[in-house]
Amino acid sequence: MKNTEAHQQQATKRMRGDGSIYRRGSTFWICVYVDGKQQRESAKTGDEATALKYLRNRLKEVHAHELDPAKPFLTQRARRRTVSDLMDALKADLEIRSKWGPQAKTTSDHVTRAFGSMRATSLRAEDVDDYVKQRLEEGYAKATVNHSLQLLRQAYKLAELPAPKIRRLDDSDNKRRGFFIELEVRRVVEIELGRVNHGHGQRQIVVVQQPHRAIALGVAELARRATRQHE
Repeated sequence: MKNTEAHQQQATKRMRGDGSIYRRGSTFWICVYVDGKQQRESAKTGDEATALKYLRNRLKEVHAHELDPAKPFLTQRARRRTVSDLMDALKADLEIRSKWGPQAKTTSDHVTRAFGSMRATSLRAEDVDDYVKQRLEEGYAKATVNHSLQLLRQAYKLAELPAPKIRRLDDSDNKRRGFFIELEVRRVVEIELGRVNHGHGQRQIVVVQQPHRAIALGVAELARRATRQHE
């Protein structure tokens, strides 16, 4: 009888604050409620005292979230997600909304190559600033860099994870009116080759609202090759 009462008292103590621990095999797990939803996760220990300490710490995070919803409660799964995971989820969302296309793919690939292997919760503002600096040094327009940063922000928002500070560059001096599509690129190339073939100059490049650096370089290269053929 006394053992039963002691067990009930111990169980009541564990449930205080809407949290509890229980065994799954040789490991203790905890159970807490966040926004009315049950969250279970491993305490990663077989020691009961250590599991209770872990539970208390997690309950503090739950209560902090309840007092200020702007402070998210991060599950173990959320902590494990990489930036690549977030970008994959964003891709699926954009595809559902019919907003995924070649430009979005190219931009998303840039972001994934830069940050993909990093834990999303570990990405720092300094990491993002280093990325911005590198892209600008490579000759990319501010509007192009901003588009990459925009997708990164969207990915964090969709995942409901706290994002690092992601600045927005002032691109008012070189903001593009739109992205080049394949037909537009072909038209620019045709114009350049036509000018070279008719003797109006060598390696001329049509610059319309400062097109993507890669496009400009591609046109210049094609014009150069055409010039050689006519020499």
